[in-house]
Formats: sequence, C-alpha cells, structure tokens
Amino acid sequence: MTSNPQQVTLVYRKAPVTPTTPDSSTGSSSTDSTSSSTLETLPALKKGQAITAVKKLGLYRTPNFSNRSREFYYAKQPRIKRPQFVVTGVAQSHAGHKRYLVRDVTPNSKRKGRVGYLTAKSTFIVGTYYQHAPKKVLLLTNVNAYREAALTHQVKHFKRGKILRVKGIVHYHLTTRLVLTNGTYITSNKAHVLAK
Repeated sequence: MTSNPQQVTLVYRKAPVTPTTPDSSTGSSSTDSTSSSTLETLPALKKGQAITAVKKLGLYRTPNFSNRSREFYYAKQPRIKRPQFVVTGVAQSHAGHKRYLVRDVTPNSKRKGRVGYLTAKSTFIVGTYYQHAPKKVLLLTNVNAYREAALTHQVKHFKRGKILRVKGIVHYHLTTRLVLTNGTYITSNKAHVLAK
C-alpha cells in the first residue's frame, strides 16, 4: 500500500468446517460439511410415527455411530421394498447429532422387530406417509379403497399401475389417508402410492 489512490478487491470464502468425529450413516467420516442438505434433519417426529430409508444406512446399538456399535446395514432398495421403521424415541450423539431410536416394521423382513438407532438426516430417511394431498397418485402395488379412514369396510380394489384422483388428505392417529374424489379412503404410504 502507498499514499497514492489504489483499487483493492476483497474476496471472501467461507471456511469449511470438518466434523471431528465420524457421523455418516454409512460409517465413514462426514466431510461434505459445506452442503447444508446433507445436514438437514426431518421435522420433529412424535413417538409412533413412521419413517422410511431411501439410501443405504446403518442401524446402531447406541447414538454414537461407529463400526463397533453398528448392528448391520440396510441396503438401498426399490421404493416398494424400502425398509420402514417406527420412531420410539429421540437421542443425541456425544457430538450433538440427532438420532432416532426405531423399531423395524418392514413387512416380510427378516429384521422386522429389530431395535436400534438411525440417523435423522433427511437425505437418508423420509416420512413413510404423505403429509400433503397430491392431485393424483400412481398405484405402485394393488391397493384397496375403504369407506372408513381406519381402512375398514372395503368398497373397491385397484390394480397396480392405475392413476387415481385425490381430493384431500386426513390424519388418522399418527398416519394419514388419501381421500379419493368418490369419498373413499386409501393408504398414503409412499411404498404403495406415488404422487403425480
């Protein structure tokens, strides 16, 4: 710098913050700390609500994830076969990362009933049921329509591949149901219906 007028350009770069402890659901160190999407967690869930794994992830014995505490991996699966869990509690790791204590409720799974901790990152898990009504849904499996939101008193059976119009959504305990234009109810489980 001199006493003469000068033009100066200041360039600011945010310094990345590297986690000091391993915290990936797959057991490796989480290094992509500059991507906020990898750190987002699901909105607060109530005990008894259902979540679904959308990527490969581990089930752990404790909230502090490590190779030693990992029970096993759930492989990434097609939509209709994705592992499903019920949240039974919430915990934090020593590093302050949110975890869900869950029970496996995947239909026809050899791991059904197993209990452990999963990551709460939204890149790995999503809510099992739609929370907002799509205009239409594509049926991924055969689906029944019912007279009651409790899914009792079956009135119709729809085959996989059919597209149905939806007029609304209702809450039933800790799940939701889609209301069709004729006033009947079907599941809103994302393993069975796909928003169009």
